[in-house]
Amino acid sequence: MTVQCGEDRWVAAPGSFVLLPRGVPHAYLVNKGPCRLLQITSPAQFEKFLAGAGHPAESATLPEPSESDMEGIEAAGARFGIETVGPPLPP
Repeated sequence: MTVQCGEDRWVAAPGSFVLLPRGVPHAYLVNKGPCRLLQITSPAQFEKFLAGAGHPAESATLPEPSESDMEGIEAAGARFGIETVGPPLPP
C-alpha cells in the first residue's frame, strides 16, 4: 500500500504502522490486493463520515471493485468537516 502524508510518500508493507496526523492531508493507494488494514481514529466521529459516504452492504460478500462516488464522499465530508483535496494517488 502506498501512503502519502503531507509531502512524504512511502510504501507500507505488511505489518507496518502508519500515523496520519489530523489536519495534514493524507491518502493511501492499495497497489496490489487484497489489502487488510486496521484503522484507529481519535477522536471518534469518523465512523459517522464513513456511514454518510457509503451505503449498506447488499450481501455478506465483498463488492466488485468500482469507481468511488466522489460527490457522495464530498457531501458527507462537508457535513463532518472533512475536506477532500488534490487528485487521488496515481497507480
